[in-house]
Amino acid sequence: MVDLATRLNVGPPESFRKRAPVDPLKKRREEVLEAFMDKMQTLLWEPDGEKTLAYLRARGYRDEDIRAMGLGHYPGEGKALRIFQEIPGGTDFSRDILLPEWRPSRERYSLAFLYRDENGNPLCLYGRTLEKDPTGRKYLNFSSVTKETPFMMHKATGNPKVYIVEGFLDALFAHARGLNNVISTMGTSITGGMMDCLERSRVKTAVLVLDPDEAGEKGTIRAIEALHAGERIRPFVVSLPEGKDPDELILEHGGEWFRDFLEREAQSGASYRASMGPLSKPHDTPIGMDTVLGELADLRASMKDPRDRKEIQEIIERDLGYDREHTEALLKKRELLKIESRGKEILSEHSRAIREATEAGNLEKAVSILQRTEEELLRNQEKIRKGFSPLWVRLEDKKARDEQREPGAFLGFRLKTFRKFAKDLEGIQRGFYILGAQTNVGKSAFLTNLFADLLQTNPEAHGLYFSLDDPDETIMNRFLGILSGLPLNQVQMRQVKPEDRERLEGAYQTLRGWSQDGRMELLDISQVYEMDQMALAIRDRAMEPGLFVMVDDIHNIGVGDYAGKREENIERANKLKALTDTYGIPTICTAELRKSDNQEPVLADLMETGKFAYNANWVGLLWDKRNGEPQSGESGTFPVYLKTVKNKLSSVKMTRTLLFTPAKGLMTEER
Repeated sequence: MVDLATRLNVGPPESFRKRAPVDPLKKRREEVLEAFMDKMQTLLWEPDGEKTLAYLRARGYRDEDIRAMGLGHYPGEGKALRIFQEIPGGTDFSRDILLPEWRPSRERYSLAFLYRDENGNPLCLYGRTLEKDPTGRKYLNFSSVTKETPFMMHKATGNPKVYIVEGFLDALFAHARGLNNVISTMGTSITGGMMDCLERSRVKTAVLVLDPDEAGEKGTIRAIEALHAGERIRPFVVSLPEGKDPDELILEHGGEWFRDFLEREAQSGASYRASMGPLSKPHDTPIGMDTVLGELADLRASMKDPRDRKEIQEIIERDLGYDREHTEALLKKRELLKIESRGKEILSEHSRAIREATEAGNLEKAVSILQRTEEELLRNQEKIRKGFSPLWVRLEDKKARDEQREPGAFLGFRLKTFRKFAKDLEGIQRGFYILGAQTNVGKSAFLTNLFADLLQTNPEAHGLYFSLDDPDETIMNRFLGILSGLPLNQVQMRQVKPEDRERLEGAYQTLRGWSQDGRMELLDISQVYEMDQMALAIRDRAMEPGLFVMVDDIHNIGVGDYAGKREENIERANKLKALTDTYGIPTICTAELRKSDNQEPVLADLMETGKFAYNANWVGLLWDKRNGEPQSGESGTFPVYLKTVKNKLSSVKMTRTLLFTPAKGLMTEER
């Protein structure tokens, strides 16, 4: 439940946290740790703690502040062990709470306090030196607990905004003065565990208030980058006056003033990155200006939050005088350079891998790498050609293509069997098509009849048919039935009648000819079961113009390990759309409808295919009034209805009646 709540960007219910099972041993350790800390708080006000108390008062802390901060005095190893002996069961945990390896150093860290998890459970003891330590370390973790929770997070949980300081005492003192949303990173870095904790606690805004020194500035940049990468928490920054720590400012001006100061001085993390990075470089020369502008443009492109992108653009316009149009042009130029550079990297990386595989005698691996190299270089070239050619070049390309098309001709492939369907779409154009239907309504029949129609009507066309449900022999039988007009069961037998034998032989010759001429390939799930294999098969044929692709039951193609069906389908839809757009081909896929009655289907009835429908240029739904089940007295041919529910290829949206003969696998338009 906690994991689900985190992914939904909400915190787990408080009641759930309280009901979580507790390890008895862990619970007992926590009780011992609390009891030990209570004793050290008492010692702070006794003669043993005199030096530690004097240090705190010298910092300007009042006695009531010190008590509210929960501070104590660590009395040294001997007395500490005696205290554990006084606590019931304390000696069982003394070596865990006070690790032996830290014994020589611990004497110097006499100012003690507890580090707790986000629910307030004690995790370990920390100590602070009263004087400068030879190692430069101010704080010491007395055990081996890692820093996975921001310090004082248990007091700040529920606040949508937190202020993140660097030091333990800064956070403790802020809480003592009423600032209950101040937490500490216990250093200059935000760990992955801390990021997870902030997201679980539903923090939306994090204001970084780290120390005004070199380490603090570097830590601030790292923290902003981590928060930007996480995308859920928007970072801001407050720069403290030089030489001042948060607790010093609170002492001088009070908690309310400090709160107002943080609100007033906070600048967005995007603005801070711009000022500390690109804008800190000289830009009073043309070369310097170009460098700074490029870095700011890259920074703007990396921002996920539109408010941050807008702010960076305003900085570009205000400080450099470049409007959005010039910035976009520069971004494209820099992206082109990156793509060209990537092409060189691909050649270098893959050449080395091919040489190593060849030397090892693994020729199969070498060929596979060579194929991947060709595919990646092709994608690179396609990006350069499509995305970065000047407009006038793209206009000339378009004009040359359009002038080759006869007046009144379709924009895509023609059809004869499905003449009305082709007219509705102005031909089978390049684009991503989805056809949804229930089982037994005729999805595969429509696809195979359309495939045959495309090849018979367009001599320049060649197609790839991926059957991800039925084996290839089943689809062969469908094509033989379409081409011969014989029933599907009959085409699988020796023909007795000479005329049937002749018709079937003609169908075999047509299919064989299409295959031998390179116009048709049929692959089933045993040959292509991963999206990458499908992409490779398409790539191999996309070099020749006139390719179209059909995928029967797209849900069955593998895309790797994903959390659920929705994520898998998003990946399928994105990859198919990318292949379609990259190679400029028609890709026609089938999917299942969830309807179980005879009502007219709607777009929402496509099962688990929201992303498919979103990416598709055309979506059609195939249905009948039988729910795919034959009814009493029904003839061998019955009507099915093809309803266009989305069409970005033309302005037509209508329902066409088709005639389906299941026994022969035939589907035609109603005349």
